[in-house]
Amino acid sequence: MLYEDLLKLFEEKMKRRKEKQLEQKIASLREEGEKLGVHWKGEVENLEERERKYIEFIYHLTGENKTQAIAHLGISRQTIYEKLQEYQDVDKPGKR
Repeated sequence: MLYEDLLKLFEEKMKRRKEKQLEQKIASLREEGEKLGVHWKGEVENLEERERKYIEFIYHLTGENKTQAIAHLGISRQTIYEKLQEYQDVDKPGKR
């Protein structure tokens, strides 16, 4: 085998290895993305939806204890009151 042939084989092998690594990385990113609300088609929940889900999750996780929720979220008491009121208003019939 000539040096050029060996070089081509090596380059092809490296290309296949890089492609495999890239496929694995993409699969890993898709898995992580799904945990964050990014779906296969690239659909992403908007920031307001993510914020609402997170605030409501923490609020319910703390047993609806606003003091504990604001400590965990790093927001003010006024902010959590405003956000929870906003979510209630949006959920009322005829407000969507």
